[in-house]
Amino acid sequence: MATPFSIIIMSYNEEGIIEDCLKAASKVSDDIIIVDSGSTDKTLEIAEKYTNRIYYNKMDTYGSQKNFGADKAKYDWVFALDCDEIFNPELIDYLNHIELKNGHIYRLSRRTYFGGKHVKHSGLWPDRINRLYHRKETKFDDYLVHERLEGFDKMPRINMPGFVHHYSYENIEDLQYKYDKYAKLGAQNRINKNIKPSLLKVSLGPLFRFLKTYFWELGILDGRLGLMISIEGARMVRKRWKYYYALKNR
Repeated sequence: MATPFSIIIMSYNEEGIIEDCLKAASKVSDDIIIVDSGSTDKTLEIAEKYTNRIYYNKMDTYGSQKNFGADKAKYDWVFALDCDEIFNPELIDYLNHIELKNGHIYRLSRRTYFGGKHVKHSGLWPDRINRLYHRKETKFDDYLVHERLEGFDKMPRINMPGFVHHYSYENIEDLQYKYDKYAKLGAQNRINKNIKPSLLKVSLGPLFRFLKTYFWELGILDGRLGLMISIEGARMVRKRWKYYYALKNR
């Protein structure tokens, strides 16, 4: 018999994508929780067609939003889903028959799109991420960006079949905006955690990021798009240290 689980979704002005996300989510769970941080568009109007479990919570960190939602969940097993992620049929079928194992974390594969085009390499496929977990066994940390489940590296992880369509970047401007945001949050996170970078990491980090994305993660096979993602990733690393020292020297 399949194990029931709740789905938590963070939202903020997601009217363009949230309905597709909720349509797919409603096929695998009878408990969908929206944690909204103050949407001013039609996000909540659309969400109300699929669930009455909608809560406002002022944005602090991504992890705290997800933990807030997990506390509201009907079930102990929780699937953390983003608004721009849509289950594909294979994953829907798997989730409808899954028998979840205590002490395990389940990993999701994301098929990321740039302007509607699938990015097949550049570190963005299969882009596995821990998302389905037991709330009494772990929770999300307080990192400002790229939050993680606590103790995930000490727990067995199961790769789920199928994937989500991840509509992450609309165009180059959207990519640059998000990477700049990640750089600022990454810098602040290192200040908060008293993480001090080495001179080697500061000086060679951007180059390493480019080489890693373009060659090791085969961004070169994505053509011009892969080159662009690799360059912007390197710029993000450089900006992160620029923002870090600006904060440190205030």
